Amino acid sequence: HDAAGAPARVALRGTPLGGSVGSGALAVLEARLNGVTVPTAQRMRVHSGMIVALVCALALSAAQLRGAFAGLDRRIADARYQLRPAVRASEQIVLVTIDDTTIQEFERAWPLPRNLYALLLHVLTRAGAAAIGVDILFIGAGPEPKHDQLLAAMTAENPRIVHAMHFPEPSEAGDIALPSPGDLQLLERHGLPDRVHDLPTARMVALPVTPLLESAAALGHTDVTLDPDGTVRGLPYFFEFAGRVYPALSVRLVSVAHGGTQPPAVVQDGSTVTVEWSDGTRTQLPVDADGMTPIVFAGDREAFPQQYSMSEILQRFNAGDERALAEAFGGRIVLIGTTAEQEVATDLGSTPLATLTPLVYVHANAVNALLEDSFVHRASVPVRILMMTAMAALFGWAFSALPLPGAAGVMVAGLAAIVGLDWLLFHVGTVDLPATAFLLLPPTSYAAIASYRFVFLERRTREREKELETARTIQKRLLPDAPPHVDQLDLFGTNIPAREVGGDYFDFLTLDDGRLAVVLADVSGKGVPAALLMSHVQASLHAQARERRAPAEIASGVDSLLFQSTQAGHYATFFLATVDVGARTLHYCNAGHNAGYLVRNGSVEALESSSAPVGLFEGTEFVQSERPFDSGDLLVLYSDGITEAMYKGEFYGDERLRRLLEDLTRGRMTARGVGGAIVKAVQDFTRGDLSDDDVTVVVVRRI
Repeated sequence: HDAAGAPARVALRGTPLGGSVGSGALAVLEARLNGVTVPTAQRMRVHSGMIVALVCALALSAAQLRGAFAGLDRRIADARYQLRPAVRASEQIVLVTIDDTTIQEFERAWPLPRNLYALLLHVLTRAGAAAIGVDILFIGAGPEPKHDQLLAAMTAENPRIVHAMHFPEPSEAGDIALPSPGDLQLLERHGLPDRVHDLPTARMVALPVTPLLESAAALGHTDVTLDPDGTVRGLPYFFEFAGRVYPALSVRLVSVAHGGTQPPAVVQDGSTVTVEWSDGTRTQLPVDADGMTPIVFAGDREAFPQQYSMSEILQRFNAGDERALAEAFGGRIVLIGTTAEQEVATDLGSTPLATLTPLVYVHANAVNALLEDSFVHRASVPVRILMMTAMAALFGWAFSALPLPGAAGVMVAGLAAIVGLDWLLFHVGTVDLPATAFLLLPPTSYAAIASYRFVFLERRTREREKELETARTIQKRLLPDAPPHVDQLDLFGTNIPAREVGGDYFDFLTLDDGRLAVVLADVSGKGVPAALLMSHVQASLHAQARERRAPAEIASGVDSLLFQSTQAGHYATFFLATVDVGARTLHYCNAGHNAGYLVRNGSVEALESSSAPVGLFEGTEFVQSERPFDSGDLLVLYSDGITEAMYKGEFYGDERLRRLLEDLTRGRMTARGVGGAIVKAVQDFTRGDLSDDDVTVVVVRRI
């Protein structure tokens, strides 16, 4: 001990253990199996896991770019609307609906006489509407030409009225009369020079009846875009036809509300179209490759509380209640459209919020999007790939570094975080990721990395098993293959390790003077560390046995070498006996080991410990004892794997072993018979389970 009372340790330089091959080989194995290569393997596994996750991210990104997740992305986009709280549209927007009540009021006449629309426009004009949009196509002459003239006259009186036009598909050509060259010439003043690229291009146009086309100050198309599932999630705010660009009804309405009857100026910058209104303000519209602008839907019917039935408005006007009409429509943008679903079903479609809804609500949402600058901005491809890469690196690290249950928890937390991020980006920043690839990344990466880890660990397990088998082979070489032949002595020794390699050691050494040295040691710990320490004991014993005679001296030398060459807390219990056949004597030293048994004439004497284990303290004094060893006497040594073998919480114990030895010696069994009987008795007691500790038995019988 040093001055402070702590055990002093001396670093031993060189190789004082006699150059044992087994010691060096086991040292290498212990280093490999107990930490030297683990950090490197761990780093390799984490790096490989991150690479696996990145590969998953790139594969998902590629699949997304090819449109593999388009359907799921659309459903997720719809779910964002359906799960959010209710939203109110701008109070500037008022809807005038041609509902089932209106059609019933006019004796279920459809289409309604055009003079009624003329009267409605007159009422809304007198009420002071800032802009009036008519989401009804007056294509072709009506049953009453004078009604067309009346509607055209009313339109001419108010330049704030915007009428509808339509760009039909070629499949609709048979149902729509082609416009005359004169009508096409009248149409040109409602268009803009074609300075915008990648817009949907129309081959045909359906225009209002000629008198209305001549009188209308503003025209806007009412076309919408259907996704592959038939749902409207946006619309083309601009169409290209015959070399000119024509705005949508919603654009013309907002333009009129800003004080201009002419189409607003339009400038394109990449995937963004900037609309400059007549008052100098600007609105930027995101435009996809198909020319569609995805809008943020405020909602369906509930989002537009300011709705009035056409019949209700006309009744109020007939009743002279113009003040109420002015309060309802004065200074606001008014959109007229059909909402009837029972008496007549026209202009119905699917939106993210409803399976079947009047399309007038789509145009109302389009107006609201322009007023509130509410457009869906899809994250660019580089941004999405960068985000996927960053997430993949994070998940790859976590899934590789954490235990699989912890990694599964990270996967679930990652999914929740992605859902939360998607919700936040859409409802706060109106950004669409889209989310399917991101949601698939955690489970895909987890499954791939878990599979990789299984293969990796299986490979590491096979390597470990191979190395342990090598260690076991080396350790077996440290134990005697068979007892030496000594006259008048019957010898037996066996070792059953609890693991692949063990910490028990026994040996028989023939000394220079003819005596036989018998040793049994049990080192601290289990597995490879114990096997390494056992190799030190073996090498130390062989070195000391060549130089000293007495067991106590040999034990002292082994103790000194172990203390200097091992870490604190590493020690071995040690029983060493020398048998002098000629002198009929047994000298022994028990250093902290289980009591050996000397069996003579049916009596069993315990040879108890007389000193501390070897390697535990520096300068330990060892005591040796002497006993006669005559014909028929037995020396039985064993490790604590015998007496501490357990079954259902009960030890085999010293008393059972003592009784067994008393029974065995009555039959004058051989050394092998006695040793085998001891092992079998313990196996029977534990029902064959000897996995708790190493089991070693040595028997010396004087013939």
